[in-house]
Amino acid sequence: MILAFDGHGGHAQGYDTLLRPMILAETNGRTNSSRIVSNADFYERFAMDWSELLMVNTATPSLPPGYTSSTDSTSGEPIYQIHGPIQPQDKTASWVVDLDVAFKHYDLTGRTWERELFVGARWVGGDQQAADLFLHRLQPWIYRRYVGDADIAGLGAMQRKLRRRLEAQSSHRSEAIDESRALGDLEQTIRFLQLLHGHQHPSLRTPSYFEAIDALHQEKVLTKSEHDVILETYQGLLCAKAAHELRADDFIEASQTSNSRRALAESIEVSRTVVRQRLESEFPEAITTAEETDLILDPQPNAGWITSVLHRHGFRETTNAYARLMEMARENGHILSTRKCRFYLSNIAPQLLATIAQTPDPDWTLMNLERVTSVLGGKGILWELLSSSAPIMQLVVRVCASSEYLVNLLTQSPGMIDDLLNSLLLDRLPGKQEMKKMLDELCRQTTDIDAVIRDFKSAMHLQVGVRDVMSKESVIDTHNALASIAEVCLQQIIESEYLEMVRTFGHPMAVPVRLASAADAETATVSNPNEATESGISEKGAKTPFAQYVVIALGRLGGRDPNYHSDFSLVFLFDHDGTTRHESPGRNSATTSNRHFFEEWVQRIMKRVNRLTPKGRLFEVNFRFGPLGESGLLSMRLDQFIDYFKLGTSSNMVDRQSLCRARAIMGSSDLMGHAESAIRDLIQSQGFTQDEGKELLQWRREEEQAVSLHNIKRGIGGSLDVELVVHWLQLSNARSKPSILVPRTVDAIDRLQELGALSQATADDLRKSYCYVRELQSGIRLMNTDSRHDLPTDRVELAKLAYLLGKPSGEELLRECDSIRQRNRELLQLICR
Repeated sequence: MILAFDGHGGHAQGYDTLLRPMILAETNGRTNSSRIVSNADFYERFAMDWSELLMVNTATPSLPPGYTSSTDSTSGEPIYQIHGPIQPQDKTASWVVDLDVAFKHYDLTGRTWERELFVGARWVGGDQQAADLFLHRLQPWIYRRYVGDADIAGLGAMQRKLRRRLEAQSSHRSEAIDESRALGDLEQTIRFLQLLHGHQHPSLRTPSYFEAIDALHQEKVLTKSEHDVILETYQGLLCAKAAHELRADDFIEASQTSNSRRALAESIEVSRTVVRQRLESEFPEAITTAEETDLILDPQPNAGWITSVLHRHGFRETTNAYARLMEMARENGHILSTRKCRFYLSNIAPQLLATIAQTPDPDWTLMNLERVTSVLGGKGILWELLSSSAPIMQLVVRVCASSEYLVNLLTQSPGMIDDLLNSLLLDRLPGKQEMKKMLDELCRQTTDIDAVIRDFKSAMHLQVGVRDVMSKESVIDTHNALASIAEVCLQQIIESEYLEMVRTFGHPMAVPVRLASAADAETATVSNPNEATESGISEKGAKTPFAQYVVIALGRLGGRDPNYHSDFSLVFLFDHDGTTRHESPGRNSATTSNRHFFEEWVQRIMKRVNRLTPKGRLFEVNFRFGPLGESGLLSMRLDQFIDYFKLGTSSNMVDRQSLCRARAIMGSSDLMGHAESAIRDLIQSQGFTQDEGKELLQWRREEEQAVSLHNIKRGIGGSLDVELVVHWLQLSNARSKPSILVPRTVDAIDRLQELGALSQATADDLRKSYCYVRELQSGIRLMNTDSRHDLPTDRVELAKLAYLLGKPSGEELLRECDSIRQRNRELLQLICR
């Protein structure tokens, strides 16, 4: 069946007006001929053949004597021009629309402009009974009796668009008039009034424009004078259009044509006044509606108007910005209502665009906002939430404007938006024990532990990052939370791999053992093997301890101040050599040496932690520090590790100063305490000579020469300057003041001040400058720039960093940073000499 629309549907077809048909068919099934094809293919071929037949070129008709055509007389003209088929979905390229698909689309997601279109729809070909039934089924959708907020908003937007066009086109009588546009505006006004009152007055439900004008008067929607003005103007415009299409003006005297056009112009101006008054009376409250709202609701806004509205909010690429807004107004699935989604977005559009305009790069912010919402299952729910909460709108826009890293986390999983919103409800960040309890519970419910750990890390980073972006946490608390996240995730992997090794090789024991009996085996069973102290039976029947392990964190993790992308340095140590033994050995129970056990264990951990996945690595971890790197091992006995430094095996002062930030993060409580105590004793016993100080300064110069001038970690005056000052003072004073050895840099500055190794003024300078530079580094990592520790050189990127950190401008941020870095270098030169 074929439906006609516009002038064709409204019985006002011109001589060369474009046709806009809709071809409907029941596409399920197939033909019953010798050459079987699907119904969809059959009707598609029919539609193509039908359209080609209408557009066949014909000979140009003969012209009157003395008239010369501007076109080639030998060329042909088509019978009719078809302006593509009307489709219920923009994405389909088919000429034929399935009947059920069309009905479901219009009934569930049809827009106001589509309702207006179907006011003038009528059958023109094919199965008339089926076409009439289809249009009858759409009547409740077209002429809604109970109109919701979204429908009212759509009607109001249509009214305001008509009014704006009438006001823009209103001209003096002496000016030229655009009869085609005036005709279109008048026809759209008629359809709008039909749509608005058709549910109450069935006589208005007619595709004919003339019948509709008369019915509007009969139902008292139009007064007699309004009816007469609109009818006269409409008739005049149709006559002028026909004359233009027939080129009749070429055969009429110029004076007569001028008088006719002048009279028509006067009629158009009067009708415009009448129509404006009528439209304003229908929606008097719609006069003050913001243009941003109508931009979302308007199905076909003028390109110039789009540019004007969006330029006002700082968008440079207005075409792309408008396309993103339209995508944000559309639900991804068919279950949720796109109509409501568009309505809620239109409600917040003025405030949302004004908030985006305050960001350094509105185009980039809107692009990220569209990315984030594209993975949501219900955009309309988010827009409704933003309409009721200004803080949430500020949060969402701020994240999209400043943090590529958080945006990437949000787009990895739709559920991340809940963590984003929950961050506003939290009074504080969860502690390490709370995180461990959450992760333990999550891992108990799945077999894919690594995926759970990655998602947990992402969710926790999102919560920390959001509070960081909103300046709800200090940089110290932020880094402390990031350290806890890393430790909890690493602990889950380390413990799970340890249990796997125990199942394969048994427990590592301090000395070779045998189990004397089943009762002894039962006493040897413990829930956490690494916490056990006595759980084996020696050759003589005496109890023997398990070999225990400890994990030492160095660098950023050891100092509990990592940022969002810090790599970690871990050292795995154990206390005894020996062999492994199963608690209940079987026929195929394998055993091995403790050294091989721990070596294989760390290798498995290394593979899991550093494994590259589509979502990246869990962490970047270095397992070969100092003696481990030189020996090629992944684990070592604790006493061997200490002897490596104590006996002078290593001359690398950089490794020794790294021990100032050593911290035991996992293992048995006894061995953790013993390892930290042994490392402190090592630092105190080694002392600190002038030559060792020169070695550290030479290393610092090499570090700064290997990076750009913009690097705020290793560059001049970067965070490494402050850390070197702190470690220098710790190494220098460790013998006389052992309590000076604390791993976190800011805590070490406090301790140095308390013990008199730093004056209060110098300590304040170091503390302030270190926190400032670390805050810059966190901001850069949230932005996810290619240069991990370099200040942006691009003006816009620098403005984004300033916006993220709450600084007035990028230039002001640069001045502050230069001053801080200069002071850091001065302190380094003053203290480390």
